Amino acid sequence: MNIIQWAEEYLLSNGFTLTGQPEHVRTMPWSSVTRFITSTGYIYLKQTPPDLSLEPVITQILYDQFHASVPVVIATNKELHCFLMKDAGNPLRDLFKSLDRRGRLTDGLKEFIAENKT
Repeated sequence: MNIIQWAEEYLLSNGFTLTGQPEHVRTMPWSSVTRFITSTGYIYLKQTPPDLSLEPVITQILYDQFHASVPVVIATNKELHCFLMKDAGNPLRDLFKSLDRRGRLTDGLKEFIAENKT
């Protein structure tokens, strides 16, 4: 089974209605991201190399224990090194692209947090 099949089966069996074809949105050496359009909004599938497979665990800890503005992880497949997450708004990398490259990381993080508070 590939990751797209796993994601589609998970979404369909958990009450999501797929309203479009999966769209590959990003490929980097450290991850690949696919977006699913559902009746309740976007769901993202992220696959990482085995060495980075702790990302969904860390993301969930940040969300649960620190109430961080991170995506909600809804499913993980340890064998395929991938996970599904809800849409969380503007990607952090988009904010950093708009900042002066000489700017400080903390300034960017503060601005991101302020823009994404619920």
